[in-house]
Amino acid sequence: MRAKYILSEVMVGLWRNVTMTVAMIITMAVSLTMLGASLVMYKQVNDMKARFLSNVQVSIFLTLTVTPDQEQAIDARLKADRRVSGDPQFLDMQTSYNLFVQEMRNDPELIASVTPQQVPQSFRITLRDLTQFNRFVRDYKDLPGVDSVVEIP
Repeated sequence: MRAKYILSEVMVGLWRNVTMTVAMIITMAVSLTMLGASLVMYKQVNDMKARFLSNVQVSIFLTLTVTPDQEQAIDARLKADRRVSGDPQFLDMQTSYNLFVQEMRNDPELIASVTPQQVPQSFRITLRDLTQFNRFVRDYKDLPGVDSVVEIP
């Protein structure tokens, strides 16, 4: 009996202040919608970040005058480096030139001006943890036979 009285008074109070009731309902709906949308966006951004970081590779470009001994020393060091995920991929001049032609296919004048002997050999690797990229660059940039170390998205 007491619950019936309380519920009837609540309903009377809500009906008398119908404007405030509607405003409260709309405010709650908008607030909950914004909270839900921000949680979904937060998850999507984290998923995109993880996908992007898993696809980033590092290229170590060799000088045009690199010796086979220097090349083998770099290869051995990369295989022993715990920051490297998997085996390093070696790209010789012809393979590097073919990739260059594929990436620059919209610029035939540039392709015509470059020969396979002008495109450097390189190693392509994937790092286990991309936050180690700067330290990795410091460790490899001054090795004999290395021209540059760059990140390839």
